Amino acid sequence: MRLSSRSIYVLLPLFLLFQLVTQPFFVLAGDPVAIRYETRHLLKHHSLGIPFADKGQIPANFLPPQSQPDQYFWENNDRQLYFSRWGLTNSVAFLVPLALAGTDGEPLRLIVALNFWNALLATLLLGALIWLSRSGKAGLWGILCIFAYFFGTAISYYLRAQSSEMLQMVQLGLVLWLFRKLNASIEQGEEVGWTSRPMQHMVLMSFLLTTLVHTKVYFCLFFGLTLLTLFWGRLGPKDSRRLAYCGAFFLVSCGILQLALNYYKFGSMLQMGLGPAFPRTKSDWYALAHFKNSLPDYLIGKNGSVFLYFPFIVFAILGAKAHARRFRRESLLIWLNFLAIVIVAGGWQNNRGEWCFGPRYLVPAVSLTVIPAMFAYSQLAHYGWRDTRRAIFSMVFAALFVLGIKRHLVVAQLDFFALQQVTGSLQEINEQIFADNYFQNSDSYQVTDEFLKFCRGGRIGRFHILDRSIKLMYPDLRGKLNQLWQDECVYNLYFLALDRSRWFSWL
Repeated sequence: MRLSSRSIYVLLPLFLLFQLVTQPFFVLAGDPVAIRYETRHLLKHHSLGIPFADKGQIPANFLPPQSQPDQYFWENNDRQLYFSRWGLTNSVAFLVPLALAGTDGEPLRLIVALNFWNALLATLLLGALIWLSRSGKAGLWGILCIFAYFFGTAISYYLRAQSSEMLQMVQLGLVLWLFRKLNASIEQGEEVGWTSRPMQHMVLMSFLLTTLVHTKVYFCLFFGLTLLTLFWGRLGPKDSRRLAYCGAFFLVSCGILQLALNYYKFGSMLQMGLGPAFPRTKSDWYALAHFKNSLPDYLIGKNGSVFLYFPFIVFAILGAKAHARRFRRESLLIWLNFLAIVIVAGGWQNNRGEWCFGPRYLVPAVSLTVIPAMFAYSQLAHYGWRDTRRAIFSMVFAALFVLGIKRHLVVAQLDFFALQQVTGSLQEINEQIFADNYFQNSDSYQVTDEFLKFCRGGRIGRFHILDRSIKLMYPDLRGKLNQLWQDECVYNLYFLALDRSRWFSWL
């Protein structure tokens, strides 16, 4: 069953509206806030970097030495400027919501602008994936796969977070859409002039890849892999060579721009301002020894397993063969990209990314595996509905879908970092009182679920026991504990978190 164009025109604005009203009430802390300080200065003064003289405009904990030297801002003593350590695309992307909210806009107006921008990006991603599902003849099953990934996996967390993962997913989705168009053009032997449709697609895809590299520099691997998989064995015809020359020109230009930005921002062409999260020592940058922990974590780790946080990747594996038969080069690109990110992030001591749900660094790469997942069902479609194989397949998919939505509804109802704040505040005292490792041995969903029940007045569970025990054994901590509950037991759904009289007070 195919989804009609009219249905898609209805679906996209409905999805945009749903995303908008269920966006967060809070602004995501940490990295995106630091990026927005540079964006705000760029919007106000039309220059990159924040002068040392204006350091008072930035919270002290974002600047060295209170932060680690490369955690948020890079201190360039030669230029007397602070630079965001993230890629230029991140700072430029935040120009849109900050221009809408105003550089000194009130918090509620900023939240609405960020939420609208996030909802728009998510809708763009949905549109690209729907087009891929239709051109691949995945039909309604493809739509179900997309929504399963969106709302039944940890991707749902990043559809609501004002971080660069959302931007990366959109860039990757649009690149894959253009890749499929170009691949079809080359297979059909379309004539390629400098103003032809294939050349326009090539320029646009190369531009998107350039912006992707300047979002996260390690996507230079994806840029190279995209050109390699598209043109390998195809450089004989003159038309293919023209497209390849265009891609190579953008790849070289992207590299030169990266080196120039490195020199301007960090004082050296080979310094990228990158570094993994805590603790920062020289060995943390990259080491093969970290794979002995990261690979098991990606497979079976309670806080990093792709099978736990992205369970529908199982269907991507099942559909990989059928997808490769239809789109061989596209399939190769998707899985090579996934492998490349595993190799990059797996070499860091902090292979998941701090203060997040699931393996944050893998999220953009995992999002593309929805394409082969769309082909999993096609292998069973010719069997009748009463066939055991088809019935088991459908039941497993439905069960994972329902379970995934239920788990992520729990996560969505609290502030992004409520779990980390509570865990960081109570882990040590929990070990002192109970001599166990409750927070270390429990997965993120389990702790979040128990905490949410406590916030709703639950009289059982670890948090209720901790509350009573701490107040009894350490009465001097009563005030701090009550403040912790007050700060973290706040719901995080935008319109649902506001009194109705404030729903449109930002207008």
